[in-house]
Amino acid sequence: MSDVFFDTSVVVAHMRGRYDSLERVGRQNTVFISATVLGELWHGIRKSASPDPGQALLALFLRQVGVLRLDEGTAEIYGAIAASLERKGAKIPVNDIWIAAAALECGLPLATSDSHFQCVDGLQVWLWE
Repeated sequence: MSDVFFDTSVVVAHMRGRYDSLERVGRQNTVFISATVLGELWHGIRKSASPDPGQALLALFLRQVGVLRLDEGTAEIYGAIAASLERKGAKIPVNDIWIAAAALECGLPLATSDSHFQCVDGLQVWLWE
């Protein structure tokens, strides 16, 4: 494997103990998430009836990955992806367009359990179950 970008679905599965995502890519490789993924994770934690365990798991996870900020370049790629998807008549959630844009900007494959990412031109998708 190589360096990889994680979608929210992979991080959630990791935090719930379904599999060790970090072990799956190999400890020698760098894992990245975007600020959008982090926001989705915080949303899930904040709406939980017991947020403390989720906060602790997230803090541990964040010590092992890089968090990438969105910038003007990400926004331009987002616009290109959104326009391309509209032309194709393909719909994916807005946050997922931002996540795809960040992965494309970094030139990294996106690990996800969401097949709709395969609609994004040029994005290398690693589908994980």
